[in-house]
Amino acid sequence: MSDRRFYVYVYLDPSQPGRVVIYVGKGCGGRDQSHLAKCNLNDGLAFHTRLKELISQGFDPQPNRLLVSCGEAEANACERYLITKIGREDLLTGPLCNRTKGGGGGTGRKRTPEEVRAREAAKRAQRLRVKKQKARWAAAERQKASYYVHQEAKYQAKMLERHAEHLSSNIQGLNWQVEWEAKQKAGQEAKEKADREELGLAKAEWEALGDERAKAKALRSKRAKKRYREQMRGQKSDATVRRELTAKVKREREATRRGAKMRIKLSLPTEHTLFTA
Repeated sequence: MSDRRFYVYVYLDPSQPGRVVIYVGKGCGGRDQSHLAKCNLNDGLAFHTRLKELISQGFDPQPNRLLVSCGEAEANACERYLITKIGREDLLTGPLCNRTKGGGGGTGRKRTPEEVRAREAAKRAQRLRVKKQKARWAAAERQKASYYVHQEAKYQAKMLERHAEHLSSNIQGLNWQVEWEAKQKAGQEAKEKADREELGLAKAEWEALGDERAKAKALRSKRAKKRYREQMRGQKSDATVRRELTAKVKREREATRRGAKMRIKLSLPTEHTLFTA
């Protein structure tokens, strides 16, 4: 069974009207996308330099696969045909950035010593650039962290200062409140003392007035009793009259009972009378 994992792809120039083809290639797997990853290596290839220029201008060049699922020989033939038909830029026959006639970059092709040296130099340069970029990023991160630490320290100091001012104002407020409460308490005590003194004086005056009134009342009562005794002298008192009337009523009732008994006794027949009859 033949190996049909190859394809033929082209890159178009999005900056030109009509989207001119600028590269024709063949490969398998992710070969068509590998150019985008290698365009920053500065490996000296014209096509990679062109891709880098397009990306820096804000364009997004992407590969287009024309022939897929074909064998390697068929892909090589198609690549050679398209390069010949469109024309190469270095030969002034067309816009393609290809530097070969195509079909020579087959699987397992060995590069020349110059290509190997250029490739290794490009890789070393890329590693150096990556290392320098990482160093710059690390320095920037350290500077950023130092800045944030400094800002945080300033913020904490400012917050501590504000907190101290707040505590100072609170202490002043508490002192003022204590003084105000002490003044209020002293004023209240003075007022209560004055009220007690005033109440004591009023009470003394009232008691003195009450004593005078009681004395006057007792005197009036004494005088009234004396007058009553003088009026009742030689006269019977109501109690005496009531006692005498009660005794008289009792005597009358007793006489009435005795009379009734006598009448009953006289009206009854004697024993002699009964037998004679």
